[in-house]
Amino acid sequence: MKTSDPLANGFITRQRERTGFMRFYFVFLGILYMSVALAGFTPSYQAHFAGEYYIFPIAHVHGALMAILLLLFVVQTYFVASNSIPLHRKVGTASLVIAPLAWISMLLATRRPLIADVLPIDHFLFDVLLVQLMLIILFPLL
Repeated sequence: MKTSDPLANGFITRQRERTGFMRFYFVFLGILYMSVALAGFTPSYQAHFAGEYYIFPIAHVHGALMAILLLLFVVQTYFVASNSIPLHRKVGTASLVIAPLAWISMLLATRRPLIADVLPIDHFLFDVLLVQLMLIILFPLL
């Protein structure tokens, strides 16, 4: 007899059967994403604190929200890998607040350069920003 409870359908049993790297694959992937983000944005922050580059306040807010979202991903995947499903569900409710705030910060952080900077006629970066705006609109639908 099948029920809607994942524990009764054998989901947790199959999860426990996975061992080693496959069990913690998404945890490692999240840590890799955090490392790439840290390596990618560290030079900008070093230039900002040296006075060579100005980072607008919305970029700080956006960076903090996205870092929290990445950290939440790592924590959530760790809870699933270690079979702490009730804790995974409790912590997961935080994403109901953080994800919409991150979406709004993406919109504002992408929109700011389009408004503040002078638009050259055929500038590649502004095309990229427009593609990002389209993806931001599609993000909640996915």
